[in-house]
Amino acid sequence: NFANLITIIFREGGFSMLDKDKEKRLIAVKIAKAINSIEGVPIPEQSEEFFSMWIEGKITDKQLTSAMLSICAKV
Repeated sequence: NFANLITIIFREGGFSMLDKDKEKRLIAVKIAKAINSIEGVPIPEQSEEFFSMWIEGKITDKQLTSAMLSICAKV
């Protein structure tokens, strides 16, 4: 389900939530998208803007989490 998206990015022992490495953030998003695709769960289009901002370091991990939870609540 869509919760996998958040889980893979923020799970304990996964990619560091404090890591500022753009490449690692990009990989985390790609992995999360792949998992959802395999499970047949589409990712809402409005999430793309937040992913891009997070990858670029324009929003924090907490802001991305809040945005994703808000989007999930509407789906």
